[in-house]
This record gives sequence, C-alpha cells and structure tokens, in this order.
Amino acid sequence: MACSESEEPAIPNMTTISRHNFSDDTAEPVFSISIIENMKEEYGLFVWPCSIVLAEYVWQQRLRFSGSSVVELGAGTCLPGLVAAKVGADVTLTDDANSIESKRAASCHYRVWRVLFWISPCIGDDMAGSDSEEPAIPNMTTISRHNFGDDTAEPVFSISIIENMKEEYGLFVWPCSIVLAEYVWQQRLRFSGSSVVELGAGTCLPGLVAAKVGADVTLTDDANSIEVIDNMRRVCDLNKLKCNVLGMTWGVWDASIFSLQPKIILGADVLYDTSAFDDLFATVKFLLQNSPGSVFITTYHNRSGHHLIEFLMVKWGLKCIKLLDGFSLMPSDKASGLSGNIQLAEIVLNNLQP
Repeated sequence: MACSESEEPAIPNMTTISRHNFSDDTAEPVFSISIIENMKEEYGLFVWPCSIVLAEYVWQQRLRFSGSSVVELGAGTCLPGLVAAKVGADVTLTDDANSIESKRAASCHYRVWRVLFWISPCIGDDMAGSDSEEPAIPNMTTISRHNFGDDTAEPVFSISIIENMKEEYGLFVWPCSIVLAEYVWQQRLRFSGSSVVELGAGTCLPGLVAAKVGADVTLTDDANSIEVIDNMRRVCDLNKLKCNVLGMTWGVWDASIFSLQPKIILGADVLYDTSAFDDLFATVKFLLQNSPGSVFITTYHNRSGHHLIEFLMVKWGLKCIKLLDGFSLMPSDKASGLSGNIQLAEIVLNNLQP
C-alpha cells in the first residue's frame, strides 16, 4: 500500500477511490491525492469535510510544512497527512491501534498509536442558537445547522441537527442526506401537502426539510435502534416540527407499516449494506403498492455502479424514472464540503411487468 504516483492499489469490494486536487489554479492542479473510501466499514474510512478543510490549509501553508516532522492523529483516510507528505514533510499517520481496517487503507507508512481518549466537542454558548431554546442534549454531541434558500446570504430557514459521533451511523448527517435534503427544498412545491415517509431517517434532515415546506412526514428507522429513534424525536422538538416518528425494521411486516400510504418515500444512503438490500426493496415495493402513484426518491454513493440498483429494481418489479448526479443539484457552497460519487434516483413500480 505504499504511496505511488502511477499505480493504484487493489481495493476490496464496496469501496471507491476519491481524488482531491490541490492547486492555486483549479484548471491545472499541481497534484492530486487518491483516497480509498469504504462507507460499509467504520468512520475512519470516509473523507470527512473537516479533513478536506485541513488538507486545504496544509496546501496553503506548504512552505511551513516542507521539511517539517508531522504527526496526524486519528488520521483515518489520511488526506491532510498525505498532502503534508506531498509538499515535503516527514509524516507519521496514526489511528486507534484496534482499527485494523483503517491501517489497511492507509497508503503511506503507518506507525500505530493507541488512542487513550478522545476530546469531545463542547456545546457552549456559541452553539446555543438564536432566540429559541434548545433542549438539553447528551454528552459527546454537537448541533449542526443546515440552511435552505435561493440566496445563501439570506436563507429562508435553517434545520438544526443533533449529531453524535460516539454512537452509531444513524446519528451523523451523511453527504447523501445533505444532497437529498437540498433536492426536497428545490422540489418544495411538489412536497407541500404531500404524505412523506423517510426510511432509515437517522438524523432526519431530508424529512425535516419536507416537513418545513408543508409535507405530512413520518420519520422511520430500525425499531431496534432506540438511541436513533430517541434522537429523531429530539430533532423534531428542536426544530419545532410535528412529525410522526416510527420504529420500522425493513422486511418486518408489523402493524406500523400497514398504516402508511405515502405519496413520496425518501431514503438517504440506505443502500450501504448489501445484506439489507432485499429487505429494503421489499419494504419500498410494499409502500409503493400501498399508495398507487407514489415514488421512492433515494440518494446513494455509487460504489459499484448503477447496475446493482438496476438489478434490484428488476428483481422487485421497479423502474427508475429519473437519475441525477447529486452534485449537479448542489449550490457551490454546499458542494465544496462534500466528496464521493453521489447519485439521486426516483423509482416507481414497473406496471409494464407481466
């Protein structure tokens, strides 16, 4: 896995390689860094927005880094450290000694450092918001705010999300969620007055935007994810939005699913665990059949090509009526903080099937 200008290492299934350019002229990058990402694995195998910002700072301060000895803590996909190495620093990349997958993914020398503790983000007065009161939230959490409007200087509204990186995947706002939420905003006239169900809602950003523009929203996630479901209720209270919150496990046919008749079904990054694909599509098909004329709108990282989604649609009697590059939807200020190959698909029942 040594660094190389020309060769890319063989990478396991369910992964993608993202490339990050560094230059004073966007048309002619001085160099690119290739990063192996795997959203199916742990947090350390994704390029987070903070990593992109820090890597850019290293590039802009390259004269300061050249010839210096640098250690990156919690390196994960290592982007800032690799940029430092590229501009001439002597770099040691470190992460939790127990994070075997992160060590395999590192593309430079790795000296393992055991993490004894993490310093959690503080929720201080500067995070308290404006005039409204925010509920007490547990330790190791932070609140992110997401603006929506046609003019970035004057957003129409903001959605506040409680995130907790110490917990499970459902308590972080993933890039696919940001893209889908923006699409809901741009399609707000379509959503206003509609019945909407969000599957695998997690931090609920798309569903909350739908509620904000006038939809009747039901937020759902795995019935066994108690912490996630509790957090869903907290973010509804935080944003003063009335949404129905339901524990609903894909492929499990209990009373909760039979009462749902959504016009629009939302799912952000629900296509990450191959073992759950059939349960997900069985649930989607049932909801589409239960509400004639409805549509499933999903955003996903295109890790293995759209052909996998096509296979599942054929298998479950569905068809794609719209496929978009997720970044084509995004305002530049939001797109700059995201990475990966994100696609948006609108899926309906294939009524032409025999």
